Amino acid sequence: MNKKHAYSLWFFLLLIIISACHHTGKSSQERGAFTYSDLLLQFPVFNLPIKYNEDSLGKAIPDSLQLDATRTGEFIPDSLWYPEGKNHAKADIYPLGQRRYHDLRLLMVKVVSPASKKVDLLIYGKDGRLIGAKEIASASKTNPNQVFSFSLDNKFLLRVQERKQLGTGFLITREQVYGINPDGTLLLIMTNTNEPANPNSFSNPIDTLPRKNHFSGDYYASKYDLVSIRDGKTKNTFLFFIHLNKSNGDCTGELNGTGKFIRKDEGEFQDQNGPCSVRFKFSSGRVTIEEVGGCGAYRGINCLFDGTYLLKREKRKAGAHKK
Repeated sequence: MNKKHAYSLWFFLLLIIISACHHTGKSSQERGAFTYSDLLLQFPVFNLPIKYNEDSLGKAIPDSLQLDATRTGEFIPDSLWYPEGKNHAKADIYPLGQRRYHDLRLLMVKVVSPASKKVDLLIYGKDGRLIGAKEIASASKTNPNQVFSFSLDNKFLLRVQERKQLGTGFLITREQVYGINPDGTLLLIMTNTNEPANPNSFSNPIDTLPRKNHFSGDYYASKYDLVSIRDGKTKNTFLFFIHLNKSNGDCTGELNGTGKFIRKDEGEFQDQNGPCSVRFKFSSGRVTIEEVGGCGAYRGINCLFDGTYLLKREKRKAGAHKK
């Protein structure tokens, strides 16, 4: 072998050795600290809309997809690893999927323990900091008659559905609708349920605010079907609260916000976070409301924010008459 061939062979072997040093076959978490980016690599991106029901909870996921508690412990809270408490068995956690929302990252995990199966929504900031967590689906052995499921639509409205079988055979269903704020907090928008309505349970959030303007007051279509109007910050605005309770509880909903007068006796409300729009038409001692943009996130599917409401005249206090 001549010198030229010997040097070429030596150089080729040197490249193999250097390559072997840099490519050991180890993952990033084995070479160093497990990072938030490593965590995201274990979660597939899910498409919207997404639904997860009792059948989905029962489906098995390959053990090979389990998250490692040692590596992911910095990002997954202990309450998920030990859903029944530290004195009970440790759960197995599986990545279901992820989705970006503004500067947030929404991660869904399935948590399986001897006593229950559930899904948690984990909300992370762009720096990988866990902002919040919420259980959005569950089924337990201790309470088999109660099951929670969820759906997330294209507008990132989260609906958590509860199904509960009572001993009397009556099936209770409840749906809570949440909006996801850009800061990572969840806002409960409304609750739909077939439970017997308790009309005395609602409270008017603007009840104690000033009502000096001409149209301010409480307008009723029935005892518990209310449109409340209060003074706005300017003459061109008004505050309102609508509480629906019609058809023996089949038509329920709540909406409150700030309306704007577009004419002397007509106002409108436009939701800044969705299509919901309501028009207010005032006349002598009454207000007629009309839903002109879809407000389904704030009411049940069996009704609209429509109707005519009569002003409740306030009784004058004793001694308030003119002398």
